[in-house]
Amino acid sequence: MRKAGWWGGWIAVGLLATVIHYLLPGDGLRSDLVYDATGLAAGLLILVAVRLHRPARPAMWYLFAAGQILSVTGDFTWEYYEYVRHEEPYPSFADVFYVASYLPLIAGLFLLVRRGRGNGGSLLDAAMVATGLGLAMWVFVLHPVAAGESASTLERVISTAYPALDALLLTMLAGLFADPASRTPSTRLLGLAAMLLLVSDVAFSVASLYWGYDGHLLDGGWMMAYVVWAAAALHPSMSAAAAPERPESANRVSPRRLAVLGGCSVLAPSLLFLPRIGADRLDRAVVAAAAVLLFLLGLARMAGFVSKIRRLAMQDDLTGLSNRRHFAETLGAALAAGRAEVVLLGLSNFKALNDEVGQVIGDRLLVLFAGRLRAAVGEEPWSPGSAGTSSRCC
Repeated sequence: MRKAGWWGGWIAVGLLATVIHYLLPGDGLRSDLVYDATGLAAGLLILVAVRLHRPARPAMWYLFAAGQILSVTGDFTWEYYEYVRHEEPYPSFADVFYVASYLPLIAGLFLLVRRGRGNGGSLLDAAMVATGLGLAMWVFVLHPVAAGESASTLERVISTAYPALDALLLTMLAGLFADPASRTPSTRLLGLAAMLLLVSDVAFSVASLYWGYDGHLLDGGWMMAYVVWAAAALHPSMSAAAAPERPESANRVSPRRLAVLGGCSVLAPSLLFLPRIGADRLDRAVVAAAAVLLFLLGLARMAGFVSKIRRLAMQDDLTGLSNRRHFAETLGAALAAGRAEVVLLGLSNFKALNDEVGQVIGDRLLVLFAGRLRAAVGEEPWSPGSAGTSSRCC
């Protein structure tokens, strides 16, 4: 099988295993063994993928494999309780392995996010999404579960730990996805795996406390999280190097991102219209704190937009050097200070070269010249430039 086909074949195998798991009796050892085999195979396949694709930075993938294997160890521990001791305790020692499995996953995602090259605006966007997600998680999942009176303190702590850790995973992925250059098929699969974990754990936390979770209905979500995580490792894009940093002018806020940020901004005041939240003092305090934080993040984002617009207004689109407007402003400030020195540079026969070989070659020549000029003169206190840094000028 070609390298590019491994991940698709593995997803097909994982879907088949999930179907077989549900077709077998839910309270039998055979269905649990199918579940365990899928999780163990996922962890081992991540190690195989490292050997297959040889990424430049394999450490994060080793951490992902460790997280999967720790989770499978929790599965084996649970089955020891179920089939050897004939118990179904919650929480149990299996939860130690389940919670511990998040630590290498979070560490691996941290390394992945560090590899990305998101700019300050992207990080602010990710912080707004993380704040909105955290607020929704608190209001609808964490606080109701933690405040439940029908469970022990330890049970409430464990039940809130899973969705909280999942939210942290998704928050870190939001920081990565904020930079479009970092979105690869592999990172998208990682995001899907984290989302499957979040949905399954949230459903488990609520169902186990209020409806008596039967231990079988949500297994498909966890199984597919195993499968998709390994598929992310098997995809050839897992070894792709970080995309080169793009010029500021190329970073645009898409309508979809604007809609998400707008939704996060109005989420906090909108929640106060819900009677239960408005009547709870702790919820009101959390909503108020989130609203203040979202406002400050939005303010910082707007300040970044204003700064970016000014930079774009003062720079040439092609070379990034200062344009005529910046030159005039800088010269006026220098004359006001009492003295100004101006050096004029020109490219001989550039118009003839531009007409003969075309604007594409002319643009490349200008970019090369601008790079050498920048290296020779430097960026401070002002970036040098001229009134015609474009092959479209004569």
